[in-house]
Amino acid sequence: SETCNVFAFRKIQEVLARAHEQNRCHPAVFAETVRLARYVYACANAPNESEEPLRDLVSTCMAMWFMTLQGKEWEELMAEGGDFVLDVARKVPGAWMLVVNQT
Repeated sequence: SETCNVFAFRKIQEVLARAHEQNRCHPAVFAETVRLARYVYACANAPNESEEPLRDLVSTCMAMWFMTLQGKEWEELMAEGGDFVLDVARKVPGAWMLVVNQT
């Protein structure tokens, strides 16, 4: 829905601004990114074969931070599998091996 998209986009802006201000993705931002990914993937459905724009933005950001993300929330999200993990794995070179080795 449009409300979901507006909220998610604003949250993405906040998370990215915090990460940029601190010049890195620190633990407080890790938890926010996981909550954001869960929210976006719960409410933004991917139409047909193309990736929904908000999902694309969130998964691209997470792929950029892939090697620095850490914490229980992140590990749990990645262990769940699903669309989010697949979208991130497609964007991170070598990520498929990490995903396959965890299953």
